[in-house]
Amino acid sequence: MAKRARENILAAVLPTERALIEGALRSRSRDEVFAQIAPLRARITEDREIAETWLTLLEAAPSRVGLVDDVRAALWAFPSDHALLLLGLRALLRADERRGQDEPALPTAPAHVVIELGERALASVTTPRDRAVLLGMIGNAHRRLGPKHDARAIESLERAVKLAPEDGTLFFDLGLCHKWAGRFRAAMLAFARAEERLGPKRPVLFNRATVATASGDVNEAADAWRRLGFRVELERDQLPLVRGEGDALLDDVLVRVPTRGTGRTNDDVPDASIALEVLGVAPLSPCHGVVRTPTAREAIVDFGDVVLFDPAPVAQLEIDGKTRPVLPLLHVIRRGDERRIAFLALEQEEGGVERIAAALPDGCVWYLHDTRVDRVCPRCAAGETFLPHTHEAPTLRRAVRGKLVIPASVPLATVRAAIEQSKGADVLLAIPGLFEALGDTAQAGKHHKSWGVIERGLLAASTPAGARA
Repeated sequence: MAKRARENILAAVLPTERALIEGALRSRSRDEVFAQIAPLRARITEDREIAETWLTLLEAAPSRVGLVDDVRAALWAFPSDHALLLLGLRALLRADERRGQDEPALPTAPAHVVIELGERALASVTTPRDRAVLLGMIGNAHRRLGPKHDARAIESLERAVKLAPEDGTLFFDLGLCHKWAGRFRAAMLAFARAEERLGPKRPVLFNRATVATASGDVNEAADAWRRLGFRVELERDQLPLVRGEGDALLDDVLVRVPTRGTGRTNDDVPDASIALEVLGVAPLSPCHGVVRTPTAREAIVDFGDVVLFDPAPVAQLEIDGKTRPVLPLLHVIRRGDERRIAFLALEQEEGGVERIAAALPDGCVWYLHDTRVDRVCPRCAAGETFLPHTHEAPTLRRAVRGKLVIPASVPLATVRAAIEQSKGADVLLAIPGLFEALGDTAQAGKHHKSWGVIERGLLAASTPAGARA
């Protein structure tokens, strides 16, 4: 626990409580500390020192249940205490930062409370320094609420840096606002001002390199990467290629992107809803690379696109027993020229779909998003889901969903021929996008119909038999 919090607690309590508090401070976890000093919570609206102590502890424990209510109660109890206001808003911002910057904010997000309480107090804060800090917090809260708040975030931070032009942290926060708003040139200027005041700190340099890459400023990006200790290669009209240890390429990273639309068949996520999908990316630098995983749903990026991502993780993902960071998408640098076409297939036995994949021309990627194995009535699987019928003995059915990636150099007609020659009668394949691209309207219509038949069969498999008979 912070030394300041220890001192505040001991100074705020009565002598009879001191032994209890000193025992709490020796606790091994924040939860133990809160459990020991729980009796103090009732006094946060009565005793200013207790309120400061409690808010200091909350700032160090952003996941604490009831944090927002406690901060609101303390600040309403002491409306003219600007130091307490800034402490409470810092605790709220730390709590909000547990949500990734790329995740949508709920109406209950702590950032909303920062704006509410901060703007309520703004008129009464007249000291330039305190006013600048308060505007900075309001600006950061707006940034965390998403693109609709970008203009207000930038406006608040610009007002803040004018009041405290010597504060490098405010320039850094202004750079973050510009970065997430896609104003990369403006972000470059803000991060440069931040470095002038804060020095070449790693977060500043990483952000300078990231926004310079987004802006296409090769020399600026290369300089920042080199100062961070990376080996950089430059080629004419290319963004910097950054190497890792031993001159090796950087390890693949996970980048998540917002997606929507038809994707995972019979999914709980409606097509109209936004979902975050994690993709594999082969990095060319710590902030940009080539997408190597086709998306399952519709997205602004797909396999082969060159994308910009933020090196600061927004989540963690367990894969094969290892914890890997997940990075947020910032920008699409260049579209790939591949064709990406979704498919859905039913196979009677395992291996039918793999046979198609093996027959495709070199360079094509037959990517499987998921396979579902069901035992289902043959008539339901044939599309008679909603027609009254007597169910036949169930048979094993494998539904496979994925995406076919075709390089621009491979003729679509060649891919079509390979699929038709290898498919066989044991596989029902629906890939309407291929035939739409070929201009074969009749075949595209048949494949759309097959897609519907397969999806209805999947719905049948998830419906109790009594409801279908």
